[in-house]
Formats: sequence, C-alpha cells, structure tokens
Amino acid sequence: MDTKRQTTTHGDTPNGIQNGIPNGIRRTPRPASDSRGNPIPQVYVRNGAFYARITDPATGRRTFRASPDGTLAGARRLVAESRRAHTVAGAQAFAQALEASRQRSRWSSVEAVLDAYAAAAELERAFSGGRPSKASTDANARDLRRVYAAMGRPLSGSCEKAPEVVADWAAERLADGSITRTSVAAVSRRCREVFSGWALRRMAAAGLRIDPGIAARWTTVRSEPARYQLPPQELRERTIAAGVDEIRRRTDIGLAFLLCYYGGMSRADAAEATWDILRDDDHLLYYRHKTGRRADPPLPADAAAALRSWPGRGERDTILPGFPTDRLDLVGRELAAWMRELGWTTGKCAHELRKLACSTWATQAGIQWAARWIGDSEATASAYYRDLLPERAPAVTMPPIGG
Repeated sequence: MDTKRQTTTHGDTPNGIQNGIPNGIRRTPRPASDSRGNPIPQVYVRNGAFYARITDPATGRRTFRASPDGTLAGARRLVAESRRAHTVAGAQAFAQALEASRQRSRWSSVEAVLDAYAAAAELERAFSGGRPSKASTDANARDLRRVYAAMGRPLSGSCEKAPEVVADWAAERLADGSITRTSVAAVSRRCREVFSGWALRRMAAAGLRIDPGIAARWTTVRSEPARYQLPPQELRERTIAAGVDEIRRRTDIGLAFLLCYYGGMSRADAAEATWDILRDDDHLLYYRHKTGRRADPPLPADAAAALRSWPGRGERDTILPGFPTDRLDLVGRELAAWMRELGWTTGKCAHELRKLACSTWATQAGIQWAARWIGDSEATASAYYRDLLPERAPAVTMPPIGG
C-alpha cells in the first residue's frame, strides 16, 4: 500500500521527495548526508533544520517529523526510536515521544532561523533594489549568534525565547558596564532585525515556524544621546599638519589619512575604496559599506592630484595596499596608533577624522551638504558627526547697552 500520500511530479527524486526550490528558498526537505557525502537513511534537511521520515504510529502514515532540537542527532534518534516501535508497548512509547517532540519543536531553532534569514535577505534585496544591504543583514545575524554564545544558549534551541535571551544579555551588560549603553542598544536592535516584518514573511513562506508576535515582545534599550564635541583646536591642527606631511612623503599612513580626513571615509569604506572612485571633478563617488548610501565628498585639488599620482596606483585595484585584513588594520590599528601618538585618546581614532571632515563641511557649506558628502542622513550627521568649528565663527556686533 502506498503510504506516502503525495503526487509524483517531475521534481521528484527516486526517494519520492519533491525538492524544487521556488523563489530561491527550499520548501521541502532534501536528503541529509554524512561527512563523507553518503545519504543518511530517513533523515532530511531544509533551511538548516533536520527532519525524520518515519511512520506515525497513530495513523500508520509516513510523515516528516522535525528533530526535537533541530539537529541531525535529534532526527537520527527519532528514526532509531521509530524502528524500535514494533511491539504495542513500543508503539505507545514512541507515540508519547513523538508527541513530546511536537511540543518541543513547535518553533524552529535559532540556527534554522539564521540560515533562513540569510536566504530571505538575498531574496528581499533582489526585489527591493539592494536593500537591506548584505553588510547590515550579516551584522544582524552575527550579533544574534554572539549574544547566544555569550549567554551559553545553544543555537539548536527554539527561537521562541530569543527576545528574552537578548534582554537578559542586555541587562547583564548594562549592569556590569562592560560595553556602553549605546552599544547595548545597537546590538539589541540588530538582533531584533532578524525578526523584522519582511524577514518573518519570507521565512514563513520558506516553511519556518516563528511566533508572529516575537518582534512585539522585544525589549527596547534606549541609548543615551551622544552628541559630538570637537576636540581642542590645537590637537586638530597638529593632526592635520602631521597628516599632510605623511601625504607629501607618500606613506601608507598618509594614504589612509587622505581617505579618512579629506574623503570623510569610515574604516570599512577606506579599506574597500578603489582608484576608480576619483572623478574628473575631484570628487570621490562611492556607496557606503554600512548603509549603501551614496557619498561624493569634494577633495582639494592638491589632495586629488596626490591621489592620482600615488605610487602603486597602476599595480592594484584598491587604493590602500594589501589584503582586506591588511587594509582594515592599516586604518583601524596603524593610523589609530599614529593618532594616539599625537594625543588622541578615543577608542576609534581614525573615525574622528571622518567627524572632523563633517564638522569642516558643515561649518563651510551647511549640514545638508556635509551629510551628503559623508553619506549619512542629516539627523545622524548632526547628532554624531559634526560640531561647528568655533574658530570659524563670524564676528557679531551687538548693540551696546547705554549708560
């Protein structure tokens, strides 16, 4: 008797499992394999979650049953228990175990959610013109993994408690002060983005089981307002003079300084910058690594000329030399160490050059142009990246008070 209860299609494999992948996301399980590539009997996988193909003792029908913990080992245990359920007592015990499995696996595992989130993000970008950016969705998934690791919680467990796990992590960090409130708020927000509306819709379509109200249970961490304040004028002027000297000597520090100060670039943007972003009108034109926003800062004529004639320009695609990690270290470590020798004490020294560029542009051309040139919104630029240069304040004559 045929107990599979399915219609054969051109997409069927010899084992009878339909494995089409509509819209780029797998909707039906595919056979699982061991480390040598050999198929594991009666075990299947879909979007990172494992399933057992067993006979339900209550109905006598062949069916897929999700692994209790979403893992390969859990699915294999179900298969083994199914094979042992020959006696009446054994069938009853297996039926009870199966019911417990149903209860435990009501929601998909965190690992399955993260795998499906990556696939859903690719699909969302295809339909939404590249948003959200891969950098942001990767950061969201990475932070959720880190929070679970920090809290000692397995990714194989149900995603149902994700809001509580992140809230517990945030409470601990706020209590011990190991990272700033702003960072706690940012991590919490990025973790919640894994369960944003578009992601939930696409993951549900892919077969993931996620509580639709999970995002509403998230605890919001309010960050303190962090308003940017310029460092002393003497330190700023000393840094710019030293940076110009490094550019004249054509050092790697000078090249990184040119991009971060004159180009207003972040560490990631500088590391990814290529020679072709320099336009004929002496503007740099690139799209932010973090947000995908357009930035087109103007370079002084002598800075643009230095960039065009920089040694090694015809030998590599990227402006900064070396592998990706070398370029990131040049900005995040070497340039930062050079700035600390000049008197800077902030954590991300090189990022201060971007803020200084924004402050200069805002003073000279206004916040609208400054925000455009650094590739951020006006609100973000106003709050975190600019303070008017006091030495450029215009002279004001107020009416005298008569005696």
